[in-house]
Amino acid sequence: MATKMEKRINEVLTQYIDAMEVYLKTGNPSESDLNTIVGAFEYIINSEDFVPDDVPNVGLLDDLLVVLESANNLVVQGKLPFSSVDHSKIVEEFNQQKAMLYNMPVDISLNALSLRGQSKLKTSTWEEILVLVRKDLKNEEE
Repeated sequence: MATKMEKRINEVLTQYIDAMEVYLKTGNPSESDLNTIVGAFEYIINSEDFVPDDVPNVGLLDDLLVVLESANNLVVQGKLPFSSVDHSKIVEEFNQQKAMLYNMPVDISLNALSLRGQSKLKTSTWEEILVLVRKDLKNEEE
């Protein structure tokens, strides 16, 4: 049974993934945007990420932090349907847990996400990767 925190993380992850999907389908994303988004998606489905997804309360937190970081520039540029203020509030909400999770400040490299996405796009489409992301999140809800 998912905890309140896990449900909130999943809810926010789903909102951002949905918005990123709409942008990929209708927003004519740049190669850089596409690579960064796919890198974030790939991080979600990667079993070798920083914190295994089955760790109670924080298993999806690192996934969410990666998605929020990848969304920062997209929100500022108006490419995602969140105001900068609302996005900042969500980031702040989870930054408190970030310190607990990492026990020190950690910067998520957009360049690393972009390279990860670029590599993944050599073998899969973003649509195929998104199917795996949604499957992964559905499994976490159960």
